[in-house]
Amino acid sequence: PLADRQLHEAAEDLRRLRRQRDEAREQIAAVTAEQDELLERLFDAKAAG
Repeated sequence: PLADRQLHEAAEDLRRLRRQRDEAREQIAAVTAEQDELLERLFDAKAAG
């Protein structure tokens, strides 16, 4: 019935949102790691210069 369909749709929405959240977290972690690496290189270059 209607309640079952709504429950299923809500569960699918929740799964989709969780997947998007997890992907966003992974992207943030990757960008943060890249930023850290670039800052290290910048500081190393300034220290050597």
